[in-house]
Amino acid sequence: MTMVRRAGARALIAATAVAGIILLAGCGQAKGAEPQVSEPPSPTALPESGSRAESILSCMAGLGYEGSIGNDGTITFPPVPDEQHDLFQEDMNSCTEETPYVPLNDTQVREMYALELENKTCLEGLGYQVEEPPSEDVYIDTYNTATWWFAIASLDALPTVEFNEAVRACPPPTFFN
Repeated sequence: MTMVRRAGARALIAATAVAGIILLAGCGQAKGAEPQVSEPPSPTALPESGSRAESILSCMAGLGYEGSIGNDGTITFPPVPDEQHDLFQEDMNSCTEETPYVPLNDTQVREMYALELENKTCLEGLGYQVEEPPSEDVYIDTYNTATWWFAIASLDALPTVEFNEAVRACPPPTFFN
């Protein structure tokens, strides 16, 4: 499967978040089962890379859907026949509810900022010019908004193959957490 190039890093991350929410919605618990409450991540630890996507993918596989996780952290499935689309969506909604999205708290957003700075250094080490980051306060204020800064966004104009190579060499923290 080839990875689809996104129009921009922000658009991809927003699409990934939306897709993750949609995709994760499909793996529910059995009727009559006790509801399971998951603990939020510790205040000083970012979620484990890919853990939510892997949980959703596993849930969907248990329901008979074979999918994959791309280099950018998105989950993809082969086309579903029209007559099975509603069932697929119900299963996806159930899996998503089973593995809810937990937004980062302030400490985690600060950690994400530090990881973005490391990502900037990595990309510059590969010879790319990366836009200067905002201050930590501005990063926190713009977290999860249209103006949220990502080091990888500076590489939007690269050809897809080269962009994907940069992502593999310097995985952006926002793609996998």
